[in-house]
Amino acid sequence: MPERAAQLLRLSAAFQVARESDVRELAALARPRTLPRGALVFRQGEPASSLYVVETGLLRVSRLNASGRELTLMLGGPRQLVAGVSAFVQDATYSASCTALEDSQVLVLDAAAVRQLTCRSPALAEAVLTYFARRHADLLTRMEDLLFSDLNARLAAHLLDQTPCSDGYALPTNSELAALLGTVPELVSRKLGEFYRQRHITLHRRSVRILDEAALQRLAGR
Repeated sequence: MPERAAQLLRLSAAFQVARESDVRELAALARPRTLPRGALVFRQGEPASSLYVVETGLLRVSRLNASGRELTLMLGGPRQLVAGVSAFVQDATYSASCTALEDSQVLVLDAAAVRQLTCRSPALAEAVLTYFARRHADLLTRMEDLLFSDLNARLAAHLLDQTPCSDGYALPTNSELAALLGTVPELVSRKLGEFYRQRHITLHRRSVRILDEAALQRLAGR
């Protein structure tokens, strides 16, 4: 298991430029966890005691606003780090909740142990800081998209990012997709139908395939 964990950590953006000795020490701390679809990984406000690296499956990190509306902050797929920022702050709580959108396999790392190792290793600290700087920039871009782009652009960009032209994409439920795009399920359903009728995409059950990439690129403003 340690070698399997080390291989996953080497592929993770957060640790891929870390020293081999640091990766192996992190791998020794890791324990595997299997998550069924719908499982709650952690809840907003709980102590941030662990961080997670996704091996297989898909995790959603989301939070509720004052009116109870859910906003998806990120989708964590294979090799991605989840709950990293909160776990690197001593005595912090999770700033969002996390659930498994699919049956998933993750590595769980004790937050306190990872913090101690990071403090001892300047190379690991540099790797982690670089990763979080990129994540911060990605989050700012996402917030700008939610504030300033319309739903056509957000949905088109999402489909382009998730769906290579040669492959299909298993859509999450309309509720999950709405939370990701900052809207309501009814509008997601309507827009998917419009894209289908305009022959931008094909839809079979919950699988989507891009037919007209150029049209989606224009809608996304790319």
